[in-house]
Amino acid sequence: MRVGWNMRIPSIFILLFSTISLFAAQGIAQQFQGMQSQSPYSNYSSPADAIAAAQQRTREVANTPIPKNDLAITRELDDLTSEINNADSVDRFEKQNAEGNRLVADQLTKINSTIDSIKILTCTDIDVAESAHRDYVRNVSRLRSLLNAYPDFNFDTLFSIPGPQIVNQELCNQMLDVVKKPTFDKDFTTLTEEITKTLTENATQWQPAKDAFAALSSALKQRKASLISALNNTSSQMQISTMLPYILAVLGVSCIVAIGAIRLFDENIQMEWVVSGQVIQFVTVMVLLSVITALGLSGILQENTLGTLLGGIAGYVLAQGVGRATARDVSRMAALHSGPDPRPKTPASQVDTSSGKVP
Repeated sequence: MRVGWNMRIPSIFILLFSTISLFAAQGIAQQFQGMQSQSPYSNYSSPADAIAAAQQRTREVANTPIPKNDLAITRELDDLTSEINNADSVDRFEKQNAEGNRLVADQLTKINSTIDSIKILTCTDIDVAESAHRDYVRNVSRLRSLLNAYPDFNFDTLFSIPGPQIVNQELCNQMLDVVKKPTFDKDFTTLTEEITKTLTENATQWQPAKDAFAALSSALKQRKASLISALNNTSSQMQISTMLPYILAVLGVSCIVAIGAIRLFDENIQMEWVVSGQVIQFVTVMVLLSVITALGLSGILQENTLGTLLGGIAGYVLAQGVGRATARDVSRMAALHSGPDPRPKTPASQVDTSSGKVP
């Protein structure tokens, strides 16, 4: 019996569509398969080994002092960047793994729905039967691709339906006979429970390892922030050291200007400032404050030392001001209390030279 073109053309399109569906199933499962082959746990034989390694590295990071050398800090920063990426890959892997598990559950639901739609077929409309069969084959192929990393699952029951196409009523009836068997539903339910249990146990088993690597990632990021801060402080010190000659030059010019500015005042004021030493004190305090500020900003002087120096300078300045004011008040009080001798002066002619007494 020769098959006409009216039968060949639909068959060709059905075959082409099935092929495209298979490639689509492979594309959907590619990410999930890649996760399994590129697992960050591949270097560990068990979750306990992964947890121990992550916790040990976390302790090392917390107990390692910050290097003093810029080159050592830069090298460690480069290493930390790669290490942080590796630690974060565990979290990315688990998220992708959870998404893969969701896809598996979705495919199982679709297969179950497709089986229910096949069971109610009457095989009077071959196109409807072929459409249901095509959906079933596509969903089963996607499920098998998603679970390619788990070779222990048995899909023989799901692939027992005749195919690759339902082109006549006889094949449709065979398909109905298969899906309506009590053993088919039982085997599918068993497979669904086995898949769900395996994926759930696998996710639960590695959850503590995920938490350990999350803690490691946090410790590494804190270490990186500390190194960057230390590197910035070192850079500030280098900048201050480089600019120190210019700072001293500016201070020298400022001192000369301050000394020269005295000439703008009255001579009495000039003499008082110079004789009292206020000019020299002012210039000295300005130089000391500028140098201490520069060293403090660069981190060369620590908090305790910086506070002690500033407190000493402030105490000296205040003591000088208070002491000078007190001395000036004493002088004024002495001038007020001192006056002319209340006794009358005797002329020299009335002095008894023999006895030296005044009559």
